Amino acid sequence: MKYFITILFSSLALLSNAQYQVGHQSLTLEDASRNRDIPTEVYYPADSQGDNVPFASGAFPLIVFGHGFGMSWTEYSVWWEELVSEGYIIAFPTTEASVFPFPSHGDFGQDMAFIVDEMMNMNQDMNSPFLNKFTNKNALMGHSMGGGCSYLAAGDYGANVETVISLAAADTDPSAISAAANIDVPVLTIAGSADCVVMDGGAPIDIYNGLGTTNYKAYVSITDASHCQFGIASFGSICTLGELCGGFLSDTDQHTQMFLNAKPWLDYFLKNDCDRWTDFKDNLYNSTAHTYQEAGSLPIPNLSLGTGTIDICDGANAMLYAQIDGPYCDFEWSVDGTTLPASVADSIMATIGGEYTLFLENADGQDISVSQTVNVQPNPTVEIEYVNDIIEISNLTGGTNYTYQWYAEAEPIPGANDMSVNPFDLGIEGVYYLVVTNEFGCTNISNEIGVLFPSIFTPGASFGFEMYPTMTSDYLYLELWTDEAFESDIIIYNYAGQKIDGVDGIISQNGVEILDVSHLERGAYLISIQGEKGILTKKFFRN
Repeated sequence: MKYFITILFSSLALLSNAQYQVGHQSLTLEDASRNRDIPTEVYYPADSQGDNVPFASGAFPLIVFGHGFGMSWTEYSVWWEELVSEGYIIAFPTTEASVFPFPSHGDFGQDMAFIVDEMMNMNQDMNSPFLNKFTNKNALMGHSMGGGCSYLAAGDYGANVETVISLAAADTDPSAISAAANIDVPVLTIAGSADCVVMDGGAPIDIYNGLGTTNYKAYVSITDASHCQFGIASFGSICTLGELCGGFLSDTDQHTQMFLNAKPWLDYFLKNDCDRWTDFKDNLYNSTAHTYQEAGSLPIPNLSLGTGTIDICDGANAMLYAQIDGPYCDFEWSVDGTTLPASVADSIMATIGGEYTLFLENADGQDISVSQTVNVQPNPTVEIEYVNDIIEISNLTGGTNYTYQWYAEAEPIPGANDMSVNPFDLGIEGVYYLVVTNEFGCTNISNEIGVLFPSIFTPGASFGFEMYPTMTSDYLYLELWTDEAFESDIIIYNYAGQKIDGVDGIISQNGVEILDVSHLERGAYLISIQGEKGILTKKFFRN
């Protein structure tokens, strides 16, 4: 993929009620499969008016607009001024603009289809100025020859679009009338009753009749509208030289009527604005400024959820994502028939088990729904105990096919993946716990057990003491043994060497001291007996 940006200065007018200003870039897109360069003028929403100015924030629908025979893209400024300012990107291919040699309709239709695909590629290209600027909602539009070629692009060349709008469309070679039968998206055909170039009763209605009747289609003939003023063709232009008749609407009135039909149509199909579909139908049925025909039904959105059943663990959740292609006006999420509060249609957080259903409705009240089942699986429940220097499972429920991982001091023990562990074989003291995972991937953590290895520091001491239990949550029992009269202080330190206040005591010869350590924080401590005979130190763990 290659594209080249050149600078083209132009005068860009803005509407007084514009949401955005109009930016402009000139591109040359390369269709390598046809060895063909496609110069393209692109107008886009911006925060400031001008050429090559930065985009406004957000992403926008794309319209590829085909010009008429012998006409320049500049003769359609009324369209970019109206639509870009309201949040659309419009791309005008400038190929096949000559009168002699006669333009190739097939090439022009392929150019229009290629621009749609290429700009969607540019939407993902990190080096593109159009990165993430498209919503992937696209339309084809065109006037006269370009209107006919929009049918070729959609019907014969597979352009990826949501809708087509033609303005006084001319038949083409290959035939736009034949291509219309292949189009499977809604189509709006706009014509002028005073058109003496393609004639109201000629190509536009023939193309309309050539469309299928499954998808919605509408034909609007604006009373007294001309052929050339679907743009801003000036007197003496190629278009006006071919329009040898008169009695037309004013340019302003014709533009007003074409926008009253085209803008709400685009807003519905490209922006999912259901109120604008109501506006379109109200104008279609009630306006005296045109005659109309319609047939077919609005497409029901394509809708899908993930395949298969989703398992979630008790207390966990899972996000369900819906793929929605096409406009919709109402939606509802439910689980087992109970409506759920939801702010968006394309996703919902599943927190309980059941059948989750998404219901969508289009602007005509036609609906579609899709469901996915969520099962809540149990978490394992595990308890461990310390027996004969072994830490092992004492209770395990909640699933089958368990896997195990033992931890010491919050670090996984490599290779400790059985139902028990021997701290003395590992040579690791501290806090042990077990993480158990069942066949559903649900995980739980056991209770903790502290392990300290026996240790005595005897710098010349001629006495000793017993301490039990070495792991306690409330009381320590100390028993001194010595052959001589002896009395000693009892001092407790934490592992940082800081003396712990509030647990001092005195132990006498062959005496037993009971210490209340329930107020200590969980962790390992040192208990020291200090006296004239020397110092003895042991470890204990406060559970």
